[in-house]
Amino acid sequence: MSRTRSAASFFSALLLLAALTSPTAALAELRTLPVRLGAETTWPAACADGRRLAFGQNADKSGDVFALDLTDSAAAPTRLTDWAKWDGKPSWSPDCSRIAFMSSRSGDEDIWVLTLASGEFTQMTFSHEGTGVRAQEWGPAWSPDGSRIAFSSDRSGDDDIWWVPAAGGEPTRVTKRTLARQRDQDRYPSWSPDGKRIVYASHASGNWGLWIATVDDTSGAPVRLTADSTGEWSPAWSPNGRWIVFCSDRTGSVDLFVMPAEGGEAKRLTQHSGPDLYPGWSHDGRKIYYCATRDEESGIWVMDGLEAILGGDFAARSGPRRSGRAPERTE
Repeated sequence: MSRTRSAASFFSALLLLAALTSPTAALAELRTLPVRLGAETTWPAACADGRRLAFGQNADKSGDVFALDLTDSAAAPTRLTDWAKWDGKPSWSPDCSRIAFMSSRSGDEDIWVLTLASGEFTQMTFSHEGTGVRAQEWGPAWSPDGSRIAFSSDRSGDDDIWWVPAAGGEPTRVTKRTLARQRDQDRYPSWSPDGKRIVYASHASGNWGLWIATVDDTSGAPVRLTADSTGEWSPAWSPNGRWIVFCSDRTGSVDLFVMPAEGGEAKRLTQHSGPDLYPGWSHDGRKIYYCATRDEESGIWVMDGLEAILGGDFAARSGPRRSGRAPERTE
């Protein structure tokens, strides 16, 4: 089942352009994008063409999705949604023609898709239809081949990872927790470049940690990637498959870390008293976009200079390499 609604005319959002530098020493080279909206900015997502960046903006108990032209340093963001309800967490289709996002416009939090050429909105999930239970569908992530959209849903009672066909259809469940906990949570899915696995954050062990599930073979147990007593969340798989960037509060503040996708030591990327959130890779894996608050103003930052931390061939487009200790497999 699908529902469409014509999008409102696009219009440019006003903003204050600024070029700020980090007030504290960072572990990678940082600079700001000209996105200073005076409101909470969330979930930057780079398009595969390297030309556009989508993101969410929250204000006054509502939110909308914007896009920024990365080829024009003076460009103002273009507003893609204009709704009284909440829209957020955008994810580009691989061909950059559509954007999946989560929205409460239907009364529940569901996954929708905006087709940019036609301006049509299509509802992809229907969280309570046929069940009588109002659920939340959260955090869409488009598969690398464009055929599926992963998301988190509590339609089963727990927050699990699901996927829905991009052409529309019934959702398929990827994770299913059986631990004796009152409520488990699996969130923030991100696909491996080959489309076979999904990394996500789970609270199944009592604190947020990173896990990896095989998408089409649910007979095996998910692989636990981190086992720290602190929290790790918002993972994003690098385009070459070798690295996973994520948020962690292991140092006392919320900073960005990166680790080998096959397990190993995590390396710290940022160091700041304020939270650094929602990391996402550029199309070529040479930059990381993320959100941060500096001088009491929210904005999108871009991180360069990753070669010094990850090695000169860190962005080479090849399959993942096994490095460091193996991840822990937990039944």
